[in-house]
Amino acid sequence: MRTAGAIFLSFFFPRSRNPSPRMPRAQVIQPMADKTLKFRIHGRVQGVFFRHHTKQMADALGLSGWVRNCADGSVEAICSGSTDALEQMVDWLHLGPDSAVVNKVDIDELDDQRSPHPKFTIRY
Repeated sequence: MRTAGAIFLSFFFPRSRNPSPRMPRAQVIQPMADKTLKFRIHGRVQGVFFRHHTKQMADALGLSGWVRNCADGSVEAICSGSTDALEQMVDWLHLGPDSAVVNKVDIDELDDQRSPHPKFTIRY
C-alpha cells in the first residue's frame, strides 16, 4: 500500500523522463527578431547605473540581448526585437539616465537575426 507521500512524489516526479512516446520533448527555440543592432555608447556612461537603466528599458520594450561596460569607458549593447522597439531604444540611448552624459552612440546592424540571448541581461 502506497502512502500519501509516495503518491504525491510519484505524481510530481514520475520515474520515466518521457512518459509518453507521443509526447515530444521540450525544445528551446530562439525567437526571431525583426532586427538586431549593436550599440557603443560614449561619454560619462560608467558608474551612473547606465547598464541597469538600459536593462529596465529593454525589458519594458520587450527586447532581448545584453549590455556591458568596456575597458575604454564606453558601454556596449546588443539588442534584438521589433523595429519600433529598437527605434525607441535608440532614442533613449542618446539620452540615457539622468546621471549620464551621452556624447555619441555608434549603431551597427548585425546580419544574424537570431536573438543573442532569450532575455536581456547585464554582462560583467
